[in-house]
Amino acid sequence: KDHILLTWDPRLGVKEYKVQIASTPDFSRTVETTTTDNPNYAPTMSSYSYDRATVLYWRVAGVDEDRNQGDWTQVQQIRLEPRLKLSLLGGARRKFKTKVTARVLDGQGHPVASVRVSVRGVGVRAVAKRTNKKGQVVFTLKPRKRGKLVFSATKSGYQPAYRSMQVR
Repeated sequence: KDHILLTWDPRLGVKEYKVQIASTPDFSRTVETTTTDNPNYAPTMSSYSYDRATVLYWRVAGVDEDRNQGDWTQVQQIRLEPRLKLSLLGGARRKFKTKVTARVLDGQGHPVASVRVSVRGVGVRAVAKRTNKKGQVVFTLKPRKRGKLVFSATKSGYQPAYRSMQVR
């Protein structure tokens, strides 16, 4: 759901492979260009362009010992599930009851209803709730210890989103 592995057949005489990923099939908007010694590549998908795209394109070219690049392979398509964006409003203090509002949006900035948002971490009992039609859910927390709280948002058909919050 939230990562990919690109693989291709190795070629004789190739020292390394040049991999390109783009948001358009003509590669006018390149998201990532890298080289690898292996006949596979797993992009970190941390670029802003990965957040916005649901369809990406990729291709590979072999490079020999003398740095001569061969032809690009046929363009391949990557279909990604849309991403959720999770934001938190509020804070958490040890031994104090506080409210934390979690808001979930899709890649275009629209609220997403019925997303399962859960919180877990030190000093709190794990809790899960669903967002309303405004994409929001409110948690009332009273952490017993200092540490980190981890919030996760999941819904079928979407990539999950995560956020953490420090308990002071």
